[in-house]
Amino acid sequence: MPHTCFLKQVVQLCLTSEQSFYQKMVGAISWNRLGSSLGIKETAHSLLWRRTRSYTNQQCYVEELTLDPNNVNAWTNLGADLGIEETLSQTAQIGTRSYTSQQCYIQALTLDPKFVNAWILLGFSLGVGETAQVGRQRYTSQQCYAQALTLDPTSFQTWYNVGHSFGNSFGKTVLIGSKSYTKAQCYIQALASDPSGGLWTAWFDVGISLRGETAMVGRQRYTMQQCYKRGFKELIYVIARALEDGCAAIYNFCRFRFFIVVFFLSFSFVLVYFFPVT
Repeated sequence: MPHTCFLKQVVQLCLTSEQSFYQKMVGAISWNRLGSSLGIKETAHSLLWRRTRSYTNQQCYVEELTLDPNNVNAWTNLGADLGIEETLSQTAQIGTRSYTSQQCYIQALTLDPKFVNAWILLGFSLGVGETAQVGRQRYTSQQCYAQALTLDPTSFQTWYNVGHSFGNSFGKTVLIGSKSYTKAQCYIQALASDPSGGLWTAWFDVGISLRGETAMVGRQRYTMQQCYKRGFKELIYVIARALEDGCAAIYNFCRFRFFIVVFFLSFSFVLVYFFPVT
C-alpha cells in the first residue's frame, strides 16, 4: 500500500542519523516500526552510518534492542518472530548473549510484568509439562494464560487456550483473578467474549466437557447435544463465509480477465479493419 511504502521510506531515512544519545533513541523507535512493517521474508534497505545493507524484521528488532534493551514491545516482537515455525530453533544475538523465543518473552515480562501479549505468547510457546521462570516463580502454559486474563479478561482466544490447556483433565479448576474456573467455564467465557460468533470449536469442547450436565451460555442453557448442534451451525456459517469470499475473489479475477480479453479482441479488430494486410 502507498502509505506503508512511505512509512518504510521515512523510517529508513531516520536510521541515517548519527550516534548521539538523542538520535540513538529515535533510531531505536524507527527500528521497531520498520521491523513491525516488514513481512516474514521481506527485507528493507537502510543507509546506516555510511553502510548499506538489507535488514529482516528480526534484525531490525535486534538493532533496536542493542540501542534500547528496555523496550518491552521489541522483546515481544523478537520473541514472536523467533517463535515462527520456520525459525523455531533459532536464537537472536543481542550483545554477548543469545536469546530464544521464550527468553525474549521472559525478558519482556521482567521489564513489565503487566504486559498481556508477552504472557499470552509465553503460554503459547510452552509445551505440556514445560514451565518458565518469570521473576521468582515458575509458570506453566495454563498459568501464563491465567495471568494474561487477570490483566485483560476480554480475550476470547485466551479463554479458549486456557480451556484447551486442561487437556483430558475434568474436575480441575484454574484460578483467574479471584475466581476459579473449570474447563467448561473457560470455553463458555470464550463463547461469551467472541464478538464474531465464529469460535465453533469451543461449542464442541463445551459439549464434551459437560459430561451429562448443562451450561448457561449468554441467556440460554445448553445440553451436550445442543452444543454439538450449535457447533455444526457455526461451522457451516464459517464455511459459507469462506466460500462466499472465495467465489467473490474468483468472480473479480475472471471479470478482470474477461475485460482484458475483450480489450485485446477489440484492439485486434481495429487493427485488422483499419490497417488490413495487403
